[in-house]
Amino acid sequence: MTRPRLLIVPALLGLLAGCSSDSSTSVDSTQPKPVETTAVTAPAAPETTATPTSTTPASTDAPTTTTTEPAASQWLLDYLGAAPGEAAGEPIRIGFVNQRSFSPESETAARIAVDTLNTQASGAAGRPIELVPCNVETEADATACATSLATDPSVTMIMVGAFQAGNAAFYAAAGTAKPILVATGLTASDFLSTTSQTFTVGGAGVVAGLATFIVDGLSPAPQQVGVLHLDSPAGQASVDLFIRPILERAGVNAVFVPLPVDGDPAAVQAAISSSGAATADTMLLALNVANCISAYDAFTQLDIDPTVVAVGPCNSVGVGEHLAGLGVNDPVPDGWYFGNNGYSSYIPNSEAGVDAYNEIMDAAAAATDTPIDRTGLAPITAATTFTIAKLMNSLGAAATDPAALRDAIVTFEGPMMFQAGPIACGKTVIVGVALTAVCASQMGVHQYRDGSWIPVLDGNNGRAIDLNAI
Repeated sequence: MTRPRLLIVPALLGLLAGCSSDSSTSVDSTQPKPVETTAVTAPAAPETTATPTSTTPASTDAPTTTTTEPAASQWLLDYLGAAPGEAAGEPIRIGFVNQRSFSPESETAARIAVDTLNTQASGAAGRPIELVPCNVETEADATACATSLATDPSVTMIMVGAFQAGNAAFYAAAGTAKPILVATGLTASDFLSTTSQTFTVGGAGVVAGLATFIVDGLSPAPQQVGVLHLDSPAGQASVDLFIRPILERAGVNAVFVPLPVDGDPAAVQAAISSSGAATADTMLLALNVANCISAYDAFTQLDIDPTVVAVGPCNSVGVGEHLAGLGVNDPVPDGWYFGNNGYSSYIPNSEAGVDAYNEIMDAAAAATDTPIDRTGLAPITAATTFTIAKLMNSLGAAATDPAALRDAIVTFEGPMMFQAGPIACGKTVIVGVALTAVCASQMGVHQYRDGSWIPVLDGNNGRAIDLNAI
């Protein structure tokens, strides 16, 4: 296969008109709601979905070598502090923990990022990176993965994609033997850990920001909010720690509706009806893909049309495929708002790495017969993988020293690809909850409307929501 040439010019998608700095901004209720900014026309059909990888629990097998050699843009080389070219020498092995049944796109993105680094951007500190994947579906898997990776002397550090099964057990078993960097935290254990860090706001920051957007960013103000959340420890923690306090403090009439994790359509519709949430004029969806789909179908069956504010999984490719099956020619439901880490892969931006990411995914899709899902948690997982290489490059020969690498992670100040605002580990406090593991403090909101993606409050217009100000 012919290797794509190394691109030495910035990504060509261009900086969105009106983009500005990532300066800290809270929601300003004196501004028009929502903010009208430059829209980006969306493709008519949803992007294709990656074939899910094996769901064998607690596997630590090294990833299969791929033939994909995506192109690295000059932006990425500058971000990494790297020279173009292939990596050489003994691999640096990084444990990769993920829940494939929940986020298969995270592992796909991590593999593509590693291929890009190894073949186009000199790896990490000049050496190739080797992912050591470990799948978590149960608490037993979490403990087994943590123990295996923490005690393997050939593994330098542990990266977490996203999982929500046995998170507390995972951190307890992993201990402090290896640095742990989380791409997307989902549970209270992820946010409150003292042995790991995350350079993104994760699920906690997104749901807190969306609740704030409902209170301060919608006009007219909602009369009743239906909060649809997963009936799981992670889902309940998001409600109790962040969503409920923000809505109650603002005096918002809210109905909380726990939904089965499997997203059973009949159960979702019944729960919305029996709870009284069907009368809500606004819905906050803190759900997985299956439940986002079932919620959309329930709204249709119940003949209701609320304003919908949703987490990232609701603007994933799976939702678009469901709509296509219904004859709806949109990638996501029209008019819905979505939370992000400050930037969205749907809205071009050359400064935050969005264009570079899409360029890499385009090259990977062109170089392989396997369809690629670039939505959901894929962008932030790729960004975290690249940032690990960035930190290792800064350390040089000390890149595999756990103490030096941990210090580089804890003291990292950004900028972070795809994440708005400053990075300051352990400084994020949301509604009085100190998130010891979280290093970011801003999130964004975008909307899909009339065939276009619109940045509402995010890094593109310099109005990302400051979570420390909530």
